[in-house]
Amino acid sequence: MKKQSARCPSDFSGAALPIFNKDYWRRFMRIKAGFFPSGPAVLLLAVEALSWSNESAAAEGYRLRQAALPVLGGEMAADLEQIGFFGTVAVGYLDSYKVVDDQGHHISVPGQSIALPTGAATGGAIPDGTYNVDVGPAAIDYRQLSQQYRFIIGYLFDTGVEGNRLGVSLSRAYQRMDREVSISQQTVQLRPQPAPSLPPPLQAALNTSLNRVATQVAATQQTELDAQNREVGGLSDSVFAFFFTRTSADRRFRYGIDLAVAIPDGEYRSDRAPNPSLNYYTSRLETAMVYSFGPQSYDSFSGITIGNRTGYGWNTINKDTEIRTGQFFNTEFAIEKVIGRFAFGLNAVALIQTTDDSGSGAPERSFRLRTYSGGPFAAIRLTERAGINISYADTFYARNAQVSRGVALRLIRSW
Repeated sequence: MKKQSARCPSDFSGAALPIFNKDYWRRFMRIKAGFFPSGPAVLLLAVEALSWSNESAAAEGYRLRQAALPVLGGEMAADLEQIGFFGTVAVGYLDSYKVVDDQGHHISVPGQSIALPTGAATGGAIPDGTYNVDVGPAAIDYRQLSQQYRFIIGYLFDTGVEGNRLGVSLSRAYQRMDREVSISQQTVQLRPQPAPSLPPPLQAALNTSLNRVATQVAATQQTELDAQNREVGGLSDSVFAFFFTRTSADRRFRYGIDLAVAIPDGEYRSDRAPNPSLNYYTSRLETAMVYSFGPQSYDSFSGITIGNRTGYGWNTINKDTEIRTGQFFNTEFAIEKVIGRFAFGLNAVALIQTTDDSGSGAPERSFRLRTYSGGPFAAIRLTERAGINISYADTFYARNAQVSRGVALRLIRSW
């Protein structure tokens, strides 16, 4: 895709003219790379900050910090709960191939009417606002490819009570993003049409004013496109998590709770749209539970396992954009079949923004993000202390959000 430049009209007939809409660009400029969860893929429940993306209206940038793609199934198969240190190395690839509005359609630059400043150019013969430039909407073509390399370290404590565990973890990632955004050319019409009897000097002055507006609008929009079309890389925000899990005596039922906080200490620059950091704090409380219908042990396990993870998150204000992204709710479901050391199944997630964006930089119109996505996963237990899983997911419903598909490979190890 190539960035679209403007053509300035030279007469009153139709021509292509991009339009700059302040409220629209205030939302679109901050689209950031969504990604797979950033927390540790450890324990059957995997409730420790596991489902966080570290990149967002709807929410600012048409996405939330919470990952919009599911990963619960792969962690259900991990089942690593030895006391001591644990770690995860994850590699992910994400393709965000469009952004949709509240009707599920591709977002577009809205049209508008611009009052043509003609007073100075015509010596007052044609007062400002006598003519308007009506500009039609423009389609937006959006694509972003992302690669993420995430490292997680944590420690699991023995509480002294059988089946109970406490843990802490720290997650950090390096991410590369390559974004391309283009905008189709827009129709433009002068209203009302100038009278045929308009003297040639005034007609020339009118043309000059029209071209000046077109040039200014095109330059402003091109500046915004230049900020969007970037290839960047850097460290993401850190995520600290504190969690508790409990396993029943027969090891069939497990549940847990975690509190996680994302710290905006990653790379962030205000002069570009894609950034590894979100530039605001997020806190999230989450619960999870898993039930196995068949026998299961460290050496050999089989049967069906189902799981759910549900959470709620709060965001602080982005000091750069003056936008506070709304609160969000997420719930994830997974089912897997276990055969020996192998497991496979399906997982799905719903991510819903529950409150409007706020702050002086927020759009005037209310937008709330909503996405549903799902896909298959497979896992293998390498040893009692190590496992690997791979997952694929795609978005099948979205409103005011990025639409993405991706694959992630994670190696989990405890010591």
